[in-house]
Amino acid sequence: MKRLIFIVCAIIMSTQLISAQTKQVSGTVTSADDGMGMPGVSVVIKGTTSGTSTDIDGKYSIEVKSSDILVFSFVGMVAQEIPVGSQTVINVTLETESIGMDEVVVVGYGTVDEKRLVQNVAVIDEETLENLTATSSQELLQGRASGVQMTQSSGVLGAFSVVRVRGVGSLTAGSSPLVVVDGVPMNDGADFNYTNTQGGNTGLNTLIDINPNDIESMNVLKDASATAIYGSRGANGVIIIKTKSGSYKQDATVTADFYTQWTESTDEIDMTNADEYRQYLVDIGDASSVDELPQGSFDWPSAVTQTGFSYNADVSVRGGSERIKYYLGATYSDQEGFVVGNEMQRIGGRLNFEVKAKEYLNIGANLNVSQNKIDRVGLENSTFAPMTSAYLQYPWVEPYDENGNYINTGFIANVIAIEDLDLDDVVSKRSYGNFYAELDIIDGLKLKTDFGFDQLSVEETERSYEINSSGGYGSNRIVEDSKWLTTTTASFDKLINGMHRVTALGGISYEESTLGRTWVEGSNFPLDALRNVESAAEKTTTSHIRNQWSLFSLFSRIGYSYAGKYTFEGSLRRDGSSRFGPENKYGTFWSVAGGYAISEEEFMQDAIPGLDFLKLTASYGVSGNDKIGYYPSFFLYTAGADGNYNGNPGLVPDQAGNEGLKWEENKSLDLGLRSRWLNGRLRFDVTYYRKDISDLLINQPLTYITGYDAVAKNVGEMQNSGFEFDINATIVKTPELEWSANFNMTTVKNEITALPNTSTDVNGSNFIAGTSAQRAVVGKSANEFYLIRYSGINPQTGDAEWLTADGEKTTDPGDSDRVYVGSAQPDFFGGFSTTLKYKGFDLSGFFNYSSGNKIMVDGFRFTDRATATFNIRKKVLNYWKQPGDNAYAPSPSSSTAGIFAQRSDLFLFNASYLRMKNLTLGYTLPESTLNLMGGFIKSARFYVTMNNVFTIKSNDLEGIDPEVTDDTDPLAQGETFFTPPQSKSYILGLRVSF
Repeated sequence: MKRLIFIVCAIIMSTQLISAQTKQVSGTVTSADDGMGMPGVSVVIKGTTSGTSTDIDGKYSIEVKSSDILVFSFVGMVAQEIPVGSQTVINVTLETESIGMDEVVVVGYGTVDEKRLVQNVAVIDEETLENLTATSSQELLQGRASGVQMTQSSGVLGAFSVVRVRGVGSLTAGSSPLVVVDGVPMNDGADFNYTNTQGGNTGLNTLIDINPNDIESMNVLKDASATAIYGSRGANGVIIIKTKSGSYKQDATVTADFYTQWTESTDEIDMTNADEYRQYLVDIGDASSVDELPQGSFDWPSAVTQTGFSYNADVSVRGGSERIKYYLGATYSDQEGFVVGNEMQRIGGRLNFEVKAKEYLNIGANLNVSQNKIDRVGLENSTFAPMTSAYLQYPWVEPYDENGNYINTGFIANVIAIEDLDLDDVVSKRSYGNFYAELDIIDGLKLKTDFGFDQLSVEETERSYEINSSGGYGSNRIVEDSKWLTTTTASFDKLINGMHRVTALGGISYEESTLGRTWVEGSNFPLDALRNVESAAEKTTTSHIRNQWSLFSLFSRIGYSYAGKYTFEGSLRRDGSSRFGPENKYGTFWSVAGGYAISEEEFMQDAIPGLDFLKLTASYGVSGNDKIGYYPSFFLYTAGADGNYNGNPGLVPDQAGNEGLKWEENKSLDLGLRSRWLNGRLRFDVTYYRKDISDLLINQPLTYITGYDAVAKNVGEMQNSGFEFDINATIVKTPELEWSANFNMTTVKNEITALPNTSTDVNGSNFIAGTSAQRAVVGKSANEFYLIRYSGINPQTGDAEWLTADGEKTTDPGDSDRVYVGSAQPDFFGGFSTTLKYKGFDLSGFFNYSSGNKIMVDGFRFTDRATATFNIRKKVLNYWKQPGDNAYAPSPSSSTAGIFAQRSDLFLFNASYLRMKNLTLGYTLPESTLNLMGGFIKSARFYVTMNNVFTIKSNDLEGIDPEVTDDTDPLAQGETFFTPPQSKSYILGLRVSF
């Protein structure tokens, strides 16, 4: 027994002696990114401070015990712990640490991973878009990206949307961002109105030609570091849309999405019916009894609105083999709006493919074709528009005679007859895309050449008829807008020694666009059945124009990143444009940017609990705006009828030239902080921005003795500044339950800082009049309302009272009493969304909001007249009758009754709102259920969606949508004249993949 105890003790002592002995361990630490040795890697014995670091080649040597554990760590890389044991050589490969920032972000002419991103880019990714049901691509932008304000100009189908990136970017040049789809800059009609009329529901929408289900991501470039690479077109921001593609070695997946939609108006103005209106006329003394007034009754507002019914079908196939990847999509939709007579049919197809022709050569194409046929309704500010006419029409007027035939209702048109008999169709056909080839020259160096095109054809046909008689009017307008471009770039991206990443891009591009328009019109047709202009007895107009512009560009970008901590980037672009004269044909645009990842410093490791990543960014640069027409710098002449002299042809001066005209310039400063917390579950970003816009393009008035009324000049300055906040959080994440939320807010302050040689107001400030109600004025915003202030009804006299410019009450205000009373631009805006997923169910809600902006409801100048010229709002029935009354309208006998509804801030309202834009409930069938159905279905999701669910707004805006605006002009925002509101819609859908 003693011998056994002795042997055991000997073994234990010998083991402890062996373990106490040390040995030399060496090896090499390499990067998983490029296989190169990593210098500066920390190699420490766990639980101690003893250790070493790798040399310039990534090699190390350390004295350890067999029982030790070595910890290998480097900022931005995943640390590894390796027991020593019997090993004497330990080689380690470190991988880049992923904290949810390894996503690839599309930027100008390339991509970059988010961790190295120094540009300010709002990303709406595929995960965000996956379960959204949108009838138009523009809906995907609203409220989902900080810095981006999107206002739907009208509830009419196909209407143009007003999109602003960090505030209004110009006064008279284009103010919309550049839209780039798969590398092709799209024509957007900024230089030419494709249709016959202008207004909120007439401007054609660029994004309408893009199927929302085809979009993989939408990235909005906001700061100069991101936009300067687009040079003369980047001042208003850039929206980069990447469409879906397949993947190599991916089985084909067929996805079908079908939904049915019902729509109705979100807002309706409460008007008097025939009995109420007749009694009102008697009460105010315009008639002695209701019997002497016209009889009859008709509810015009209800007659011009309806429950619209629509359906949509999308089918796509995506997949790939070892050498080919592809995406093929097709869509068809038939939409009926809630305004009678407004319909739209759309058909489209997309083919994206890429072929790996050689190991070093990829070739591919992105192609899209679409056709939109829109049955349009009259312009808002016209008595031929359904809702305008319905609100103004006398409620006793009926659209039919006793035999059921349409009747002529006079000045206020019979819009029931118009929508039934007249024709106002727009058919737009668009094909766009690109072909490309990409060559891998050496490791890290690629050469890509790209040929793109954008072909747009718009045909507008109008026919109007005399009711129950021959005659009428007809016109045809055909517009062809054709662009082609070619771009060649060389790009370099290399990680050196695991610490130094160098990127570079150089490119050359040329694009050319030609627009032609032919317009014929005639009147006095023999029969309604003969609809061609050729059948008109009088050919009143025949015209044809042809415009062309071209742009030649050289551009470059270079970047450097060190150890994942410091990133620097600069870009330079040189544009030559045919739009400008020889003095300023070429312009130079540039940017510089830097980023400092503080969290990658060793002293920050574990310094702030829960912090994963913290980075500071800064950028400054210059971009431009060239959306100023085709020939703004040239002296132009016109011929034809205007040049006719005594029966002989001639030329007449038409436009004053300015060879010194040049681009508007946008100098942008951007300071940002980006952070990630709790293993990527919380993201918080904040940015300060300032945009100084100089050389504003203004049509400066000239004295008529020059023979011209104005000349285009660079004469103004403007500034936008504010903050952007983005918060994204995954609140709960378990195998069965996930809850996430996103919030963004943008503040914006717009100020005109200079408008030399323009009109001057009573305060001596220079201004440009945008409309009768608003101005762009120095020291204030570009959309400042300039109105008489309304005080109210005097309860003792029944007179309406206003304020003079000095603040004194008056019953007889004049034009000199107008003052600045608010802006159409908001103080802040944004959006909030939340998604809850439980097993197969998903519930998501999305809100958007705006605060501080005003809206001018110009239509109330007609419906609120105390002297009843048209139908009136029910609110006018609350008029003054006796002393002490707290009334809305003045006494009918008051001298102010005739001017009560004049243009004043009585009809200027606070347009702040919070709207539940979208509510969706979906259910995805479990895999076990699908297997019972044969297993050929990969996924199936049923969903119910409501759009524009409810809106919290000012009580004064009853019947008015706070989002609408009846003009896309930057100088005419926030005004409405019975603009159709947005629709409330209900959608039932099914998405199946197999």
